[in-house]
Amino acid sequence: MSEQLTAEEIRRRRLARLSGSPTTATCIINNSADNTAPVPMDINGDNDGIRSQPEQLMDISCSQEAVENMEIDECPSLETAENLKTHHSTKFDEPHSDYNCSENIYQMKLQNPSLGGNNQTPCCSKRSSSSCLSQSSSTEIMIGKKSKCLEHDDASLIKPTQSNQKFDFRPAGEADITSALYRIFRVTPDQNASDGDYCYMSFLDSSNNNDHCELVGRILVERLSLLARNTGFCAGASYKSDFKDIEIVEYEMMSYLCSCYERLSLERSDIKYPAPQVWSDVLLSSCQQCASFAGLVLEGVFTRPRSIVESSALLKFLIPSCKLPHGFLCDLVYAASRDEKSLSKIFAPVIMGLMQAAKSVTLADYNEYQTVYKTMTELCDLKFNNQRPICRLLTTLPSWLPAAITKCSAREIERLSVLGPFFGMSLFVDDCPRLAEKYFAETPSQYDLKMIKKNLQRAIQFVRTSMFNVVHSMLITSDCKEYILTYIAAVLSRNQRRAQLQVEDNLVSSDGFMLNFLSVLQTLCAKIKLDKVDPFYLHSSRCRIDISQITRLNCSKEQLERLVIPEESSRREPNFNTECFFMTIHAFHISLLPCCRKCLRRGRILRDMSRMLDELRAQESTWKNLPIAERNKAVIKKWSDQIKHLKQMKLCSTIALNDDSVLSKSMQLCGMVARWLMSLITIDKSKGVVLPLPNECPIVFGSLPEYFIEDMVDFLLFYSQHCPCGVSSHPNIPDIAELLVVFICTSHYIVNPYLVAKLVEVIFASSPAVQGCTRRIFDEIRCNPYSIYLPSALMKFYIDVESTGGSNEFYDKFSIRYHISVILKCLWSDIKLQEAFFGQKTSQDYFIKFINMLINDTTFLLDESLDTLKNIRDAQEQIEDSVTWAKLSLEIRQQRQQNLAMNERQCRSYLMLANETVSLFHFLTNYVKGAFTRMEICDRLAAMLNFNLRQLCGPKCRNLKVRNPEKYNFQPKALLDQLTDIYLHLDDDTFVKSVAIDQRSYSKELFNDVCRCLTKNTIKPTTSIEQFKCFAEKVAEEYTRHTMMELDLDDAPDEFKDPLMDTIMTDPVELPSGVIMDRSIISRHLLNSSTDPFNRQTLTMEMLKPVPDLKRRIEMYFQSKRSGRQ
Repeated sequence: MSEQLTAEEIRRRRLARLSGSPTTATCIINNSADNTAPVPMDINGDNDGIRSQPEQLMDISCSQEAVENMEIDECPSLETAENLKTHHSTKFDEPHSDYNCSENIYQMKLQNPSLGGNNQTPCCSKRSSSSCLSQSSSTEIMIGKKSKCLEHDDASLIKPTQSNQKFDFRPAGEADITSALYRIFRVTPDQNASDGDYCYMSFLDSSNNNDHCELVGRILVERLSLLARNTGFCAGASYKSDFKDIEIVEYEMMSYLCSCYERLSLERSDIKYPAPQVWSDVLLSSCQQCASFAGLVLEGVFTRPRSIVESSALLKFLIPSCKLPHGFLCDLVYAASRDEKSLSKIFAPVIMGLMQAAKSVTLADYNEYQTVYKTMTELCDLKFNNQRPICRLLTTLPSWLPAAITKCSAREIERLSVLGPFFGMSLFVDDCPRLAEKYFAETPSQYDLKMIKKNLQRAIQFVRTSMFNVVHSMLITSDCKEYILTYIAAVLSRNQRRAQLQVEDNLVSSDGFMLNFLSVLQTLCAKIKLDKVDPFYLHSSRCRIDISQITRLNCSKEQLERLVIPEESSRREPNFNTECFFMTIHAFHISLLPCCRKCLRRGRILRDMSRMLDELRAQESTWKNLPIAERNKAVIKKWSDQIKHLKQMKLCSTIALNDDSVLSKSMQLCGMVARWLMSLITIDKSKGVVLPLPNECPIVFGSLPEYFIEDMVDFLLFYSQHCPCGVSSHPNIPDIAELLVVFICTSHYIVNPYLVAKLVEVIFASSPAVQGCTRRIFDEIRCNPYSIYLPSALMKFYIDVESTGGSNEFYDKFSIRYHISVILKCLWSDIKLQEAFFGQKTSQDYFIKFINMLINDTTFLLDESLDTLKNIRDAQEQIEDSVTWAKLSLEIRQQRQQNLAMNERQCRSYLMLANETVSLFHFLTNYVKGAFTRMEICDRLAAMLNFNLRQLCGPKCRNLKVRNPEKYNFQPKALLDQLTDIYLHLDDDTFVKSVAIDQRSYSKELFNDVCRCLTKNTIKPTTSIEQFKCFAEKVAEEYTRHTMMELDLDDAPDEFKDPLMDTIMTDPVELPSGVIMDRSIISRHLLNSSTDPFNRQTLTMEMLKPVPDLKRRIEMYFQSKRSGRQ
């Protein structure tokens, strides 16, 4: 009489089986009508990942007898039982010698004598990973000193138990091996030996069990077919299962296979005494058959075929935590790799599932993201017969490198390509808002911030290491190398817009994606050999990088068109060293540098918004009773929220960019680029770079993009400010320091003066006067053997920057010259550099022009800053007069406040530059006096000093008195001290005469006022004040003498007068244009411009011709005037 099962009983038993309850569904596999006793069946798998839904189970009623008599070939999409037995018993008849995974497990001894459910053995992969081993929670693992899975009994089988028992000794015969296999696969030929764990199979008792491989294959076919029949997947039955039912069935099948594989692996790895070879072979073959059947399950052979977009049952064993036994995944890949179609059917859904998981997890999901990356790394690393089948599979997927559909092609490659989601893990708020919500919802303490930073940087480094392993595995696989290089080139090409100063974020890949991508390339680039890099690669037709629109260092379009590529570079295929080197530099250009610029830009926005918010709150008393009060309150709330968000963004950006790994890899890349660039301009490789270099720039260097140098200096400037200690301690600093010195000293090799200015700024930022943390960089620069050329090169650039060709050149030159002034003061303390400087004739010529420019700048900056101080004082007095101020309209008050703010900003900037310029004057006049008393310099210098003394101590000096002068960098006492010191430094007859003849500003009363001010405010020591009084007396005496000797020259002929200044010439010279000028006046002009003032043609001092006849007549004229006066 058959047992009738109601729908409720079927539902109850199925739920019990899925939940792992001791109550299990019962069924019988029996081809005989006589055997009707039910035998409990359990799949022995981990069911934690199943999402059971009782409402979706089949609502049917069937008899136990119908289930018993159901034939295997009734199941849809199944082969016949006999075909399956034959197929899988022959597939692994012989162990494969080239398969390292299973052999490694077989030879491995477990070190821990008592492994629990969480213990793991080393992974079979080359890179050991815990992701390929997990013990099933439903399987009890006990390892004793001896195995009990076989007991030596010639007559009968021992009754099975639920636990995984071990051997007491090695199997001695065929019956022992068969018995052990029954226990491992949880089957029995004894219908009465049922305790809820073993499944009765009638064919076991009658079949010939000497062929153990065939026996294992048949057992697996019957057991998996039983699972399919029990859930309604059979021909002729009404099909009511949905997609989730298929997932449940496949999960049960996989759980059973994994538990069997686990028991086999434990028996193979826990062999204490030498085992018979036949038993070892059976274990190995059985492991491989478990993996092979798992592949059939995943292909849908026992259920129905699955598409690539459907979820794979294997994913539940991989994420969020791996539940596969050790070595199973490797065996599965090997089994599937024998057939390309099978490999694709099994693992394409797995890859797609991992992609979706990578998109959904963040670094806040610690366990989940690690498992995803470990699994992807391990799959790509599996290698058989020098091939990596998963790597090859990735390149065949339609989503490997999808074609661009929209103008957002860079975002498409990040979100849709196979590797894109794995590269997309990010620390930036724009890419991962959840990260900021978890860690920075409230402002953390310094200690918490330090720990958060450490943990997040370690996490992102794990991601980058995993992706490097994936990319490296593909590169060393011959079939995949070209595909991965094409993918890298596509990422670079589609993100060209990132190099622009302004770009829409949705048109390019995210910052996190690009930083991870760069990290992988930098790691690959670290091992390349620079001598194998082809410098003509960028001009080759095989180049993967488009630089056609990029500005070159020193090469015109015509020169590029005439560029001849060596034959060996044009014919041969580019090697990996070359492609990796140039693609890494380009990735550096479009990834890290845009992130740094965005960080600086947001920092400025944060400061500006904070300042505006503070100002609005400070003025609350003036608007709280006005109609605009509600609007201002809303603005305050809006700005406060924006500032909070900006602070979160700043914290995340700081963690992402101030990473020791990012800094170290980037510094290493900069060092490599510096050495490679030096090799391009080296004439004799054995001697290295020898300065001065030839005037003609090598075309191989000049044709390079500007960003080869610009990105390096931008990186150094950013990290010198944000992470100075990390930059200065890197071992590549000497290479970078040499590049800075060489290209500043050879600035004509770089056409763009602003790029040379950035090189100067790097030295400025590393100077001890700016910060002490980067002193090692400056010491490397000063100790470099080429630094003897640096002072003269800096002075030359100080002169050349007068005209840069830029729209803001007039104001840009002041900041550039400010940097040069600071550097020169730091370098000038080195006696060797002083001696080397004055030992060069060209240096002396540059020095005179440099002093002239210094006088020009000091004159302009002091004039502008002091005039601006007067305007500030006037505005402050107007505001202080509350009565008058209140009478003004609101619009006028706002306008004047805006003008005051503008004047304050301008005054701060001008005075900072002026103070540094005067300080450099003070410094140089103490060391070098002769150059300042030359004919073309001395008069202008004296006039400039006299005018500024009059501004500080003259009758209108009170106009400079403002509130909080320190706010504007205005230090009148220090400025007066330096100016009077310059007078004392240059105290000789020539300079005294120049001071005395200044008719614009000099007066005896002025110098008396200066002495009183010095004494009253104790600005100088008494001895210095006395010295200045003596100097003032000498000037007064010279002034009296000059006044007495002054002649009436109004009737002088026009030919005696200089055409520019209308003064009597003393040393007339003729210009190439035919005009006659006074030598001192044209010399002064040539210090500022090397052109003829009348026709703008090139003019030098050597081109001037003396006019002795005119000079003689002028002298006679003077002599006659003096005679007439007597």
